[in-house]
Amino acid sequence: MLMQVPIIVMNNLRSVLIDLKLRALEAYKSRNIEFYRYYLADDSLTVTTFTVVDKETALSGIAMTSSQVLGYSMESPRLIFLTTGSTILFYKLTLEIQKDGRRLILPVFVSTAYAHIGGDWHAAFHQHTSFKFSALGFIGDKKNSRID
Repeated sequence: MLMQVPIIVMNNLRSVLIDLKLRALEAYKSRNIEFYRYYLADDSLTVTTFTVVDKETALSGIAMTSSQVLGYSMESPRLIFLTTGSTILFYKLTLEIQKDGRRLILPVFVSTAYAHIGGDWHAAFHQHTSFKFSALGFIGDKKNSRID
Protein backbone atom coordinates (compact mmCIF):
# COMPACT_ATOMS: atom_id res chain seq x y z
CA MET A 1 0.00 0.00 0.00
CA LEU A 2 1.29 3.42 -0.89
CA MET A 3 1.86 5.93 1.85
CA GLN A 4 -0.79 8.55 2.67
CA VAL A 5 0.98 11.92 2.73
CA PRO A 6 -0.43 15.31 3.75
CA ILE A 7 -1.01 17.57 0.73
CA ILE A 8 1.36 20.29 1.95
CA VAL A 9 4.20 17.78 2.39
CA MET A 10 3.44 16.19 -0.98
CA ASN A 11 3.43 19.53 -2.82
CA ASN A 12 6.64 20.69 -1.15
CA LEU A 13 8.48 17.44 -1.87
CA ARG A 14 7.16 17.40 -5.43
CA SER A 15 8.68 20.88 -5.96
CA VAL A 16 11.98 19.84 -4.35
CA LEU A 17 12.33 16.70 -6.46
CA ILE A 18 11.29 18.35 -9.73
CA ASP A 19 13.85 21.10 -9.06
CA LEU A 20 16.46 18.44 -8.28
CA LYS A 21 15.65 16.61 -11.52
CA LEU A 22 15.87 19.85 -13.53
CA ARG A 23 19.29 20.51 -11.98
CA ALA A 24 20.28 16.95 -12.94
CA LEU A 25 19.18 17.58 -16.54
CA GLU A 26 21.24 20.79 -16.66
CA ALA A 27 24.21 18.89 -15.20
CA TYR A 28 23.79 16.20 -17.85
CA LYS A 29 23.61 18.87 -20.56
CA SER A 30 26.90 20.40 -19.34
CA ARG A 31 28.46 17.01 -18.42
CA ASN A 32 28.87 18.08 -14.79
CA ILE A 33 30.20 14.80 -13.37
CA GLU A 34 30.68 16.25 -9.87
CA PHE A 35 26.96 16.99 -9.61
CA TYR A 36 26.15 13.41 -10.63
CA ARG A 37 28.76 11.97 -8.25
CA TYR A 38 26.71 13.47 -5.40
CA TYR A 39 23.25 13.13 -6.99
CA LEU A 40 23.47 9.37 -7.56
CA ALA A 41 23.32 7.13 -4.49
CA ASP A 42 26.48 5.05 -4.09
CA ASP A 43 24.68 1.82 -5.01
CA SER A 44 22.42 3.36 -7.66
CA LEU A 45 21.41 1.58 -10.85
CA THR A 46 20.38 3.03 -14.20
CA VAL A 47 18.32 1.02 -16.69
CA THR A 48 18.28 2.08 -20.34
CA THR A 49 16.92 0.50 -23.48
CA PHE A 50 20.19 -1.36 -23.95
CA THR A 51 21.75 -2.05 -20.55
CA VAL A 52 21.85 -1.74 -16.75
CA VAL A 53 24.72 0.24 -15.24
CA ASP A 54 26.04 1.10 -11.80
CA LYS A 55 27.02 4.56 -10.57
CA GLU A 56 30.62 4.54 -11.82
CA THR A 57 29.61 3.29 -15.26
CA ALA A 58 26.89 5.95 -15.46
CA LEU A 59 29.43 8.66 -14.56
CA SER A 60 31.81 7.40 -17.26
CA GLY A 61 28.98 7.34 -19.79
CA ILE A 62 28.03 10.95 -19.06
CA ALA A 63 31.65 12.06 -19.40
CA MET A 64 32.26 10.18 -22.66
CA THR A 65 28.96 10.67 -24.52
CA SER A 66 29.31 11.84 -28.10
CA SER A 67 25.88 13.50 -27.98
CA GLN A 68 25.34 17.14 -27.18
CA VAL A 69 22.09 18.03 -25.43
CA LEU A 70 20.61 21.10 -27.10
CA GLY A 71 17.44 21.27 -25.01
CA TYR A 72 14.82 19.30 -23.12
CA SER A 73 11.32 19.51 -21.74
CA MET A 74 9.68 17.68 -18.87
CA GLU A 75 5.95 16.96 -19.03
CA SER A 76 3.34 15.51 -16.70
CA PRO A 77 5.50 14.84 -13.63
CA ARG A 78 3.91 12.51 -11.10
CA LEU A 79 5.17 11.59 -7.65
CA ILE A 80 4.53 8.28 -5.90
CA PHE A 81 5.32 8.16 -2.19
CA LEU A 82 6.64 4.80 -1.00
CA THR A 83 7.88 5.59 2.52
CA THR A 84 8.90 8.73 4.40
CA GLY A 85 12.37 8.33 2.89
CA SER A 86 11.64 7.06 -0.61
CA THR A 87 9.60 8.20 -3.57
CA ILE A 88 9.38 7.78 -7.34
CA LEU A 89 9.21 10.65 -9.82
CA PHE A 90 7.70 9.70 -13.20
CA TYR A 91 7.49 12.00 -16.21
CA LYS A 92 7.75 12.29 -19.98
CA LEU A 93 11.01 13.82 -21.18
CA THR A 94 11.73 15.11 -24.65
CA LEU A 95 15.42 15.57 -25.39
CA GLU A 96 16.78 17.49 -28.33
CA ILE A 97 20.31 16.30 -29.08
CA GLN A 98 23.03 16.67 -31.68
CA LYS A 99 24.73 13.37 -32.52
CA ASP A 100 27.09 12.69 -35.42
CA GLY A 101 26.06 15.96 -37.05
CA ARG A 102 22.34 15.15 -36.87
CA ARG A 103 19.69 16.86 -34.73
CA LEU A 104 17.43 14.31 -33.04
CA ILE A 105 14.29 14.60 -30.91
CA LEU A 106 14.12 11.75 -28.39
CA PRO A 107 10.91 11.26 -26.38
CA VAL A 108 11.28 9.01 -23.33
CA PHE A 109 9.33 7.98 -20.26
CA VAL A 110 11.46 8.39 -17.14
CA SER A 111 11.17 6.96 -13.63
CA THR A 112 13.60 7.97 -10.91
CA ALA A 113 13.39 6.45 -7.44
CA TYR A 114 14.77 8.78 -4.79
CA ALA A 115 16.04 7.83 -1.35
CA HIS A 116 16.50 10.29 1.50
CA ILE A 117 20.09 9.58 2.60
CA GLY A 118 22.12 11.68 5.03
CA GLY A 119 19.61 14.54 4.92
CA ASP A 120 19.49 14.84 1.11
CA TRP A 121 17.58 13.20 -1.72
CA HIS A 122 19.64 10.96 -4.00
CA ALA A 123 18.70 9.06 -7.16
CA ALA A 124 18.83 5.38 -6.18
CA PHE A 125 17.30 4.00 -9.37
CA HIS A 126 16.79 5.61 -12.75
CA GLN A 127 15.04 4.10 -15.76
CA HIS A 128 14.11 5.52 -19.13
CA THR A 129 12.20 3.98 -21.99
CA SER A 130 12.14 5.39 -25.50
CA PHE A 131 8.82 5.49 -27.31
CA LYS A 132 7.38 6.64 -30.59
CA PHE A 133 4.25 8.70 -30.97
CA SER A 134 1.60 8.16 -33.61
CA ALA A 135 -1.58 10.06 -34.35
CA LEU A 136 -3.44 7.45 -32.29
CA GLY A 137 -1.26 7.69 -29.21
CA PHE A 138 1.92 6.04 -27.99
CA ILE A 139 3.06 3.13 -30.12
CA GLY A 140 3.30 0.04 -27.95
CA ASP A 141 0.50 1.11 -25.64
CA LYS A 142 -2.37 -1.33 -26.17
CA LYS A 143 -4.95 1.28 -25.23
CA ASN A 144 -3.27 4.06 -27.26
CA SER A 145 -3.65 6.28 -24.23
CA ARG A 146 -1.75 9.47 -23.76
CA ILE A 147 0.07 10.69 -20.69
CA ASP A 148 -1.21 14.24 -20.72
